[in-house]
Amino acid sequence: EENQERQKVTVATIEATMNKLTPVMQAMVRIQLATAMRPSEIHRMTPAQIDRSGEVWIYRPTSHKNVNKGKARAIPIIGDALEALTPYVFGDPEELCFVTSKGSPWDKDNYRREITKAAKAAKVAHWAPYSIRHLTLQTVRDAQGPEGAQALAGHSHLNMTERYAKASELKAIEAARVAPRLANG
Repeated sequence: EENQERQKVTVATIEATMNKLTPVMQAMVRIQLATAMRPSEIHRMTPAQIDRSGEVWIYRPTSHKNVNKGKARAIPIIGDALEALTPYVFGDPEELCFVTSKGSPWDKDNYRREITKAAKAAKVAHWAPYSIRHLTLQTVRDAQGPEGAQALAGHSHLNMTERYAKASELKAIEAARVAPRLANG
């Protein structure tokens, strides 16, 4: 469940884990880190759902958390996500971009298990796939404010984004530096 507290993960921890993951898993983690996608959005991705007609590719999942509410989801694929995804989009347009080494679909459980195993092998703190989403949304919020994080997350309401990316101490310090001051104070 996406709303529960997640253990935090750092970029350094993810980097240390990467060389213990298969190339497919590395690509999935890189894409998730660059896009703040939910793990299920990566698992269900097919080439047919990715608009590659422009400079920025847009992934429009046909199945996602809020599809039953009539909401569309548009995830920009640029930079590291584009580089990581490119090798996986030239197969059958209706087939999954990513499958396990056995050819079966990924799901939240086998994805999490592989990351847990790789983190243990890398001798770093335990982390889970949803921790990547939280890290990315916090980083975006710190750089661009809550609206940027909300847009990337695909949240309709800012209060949902605040569950993922809270105002950081760093932002509070920056805000305090620009707060008004009295001439005699």
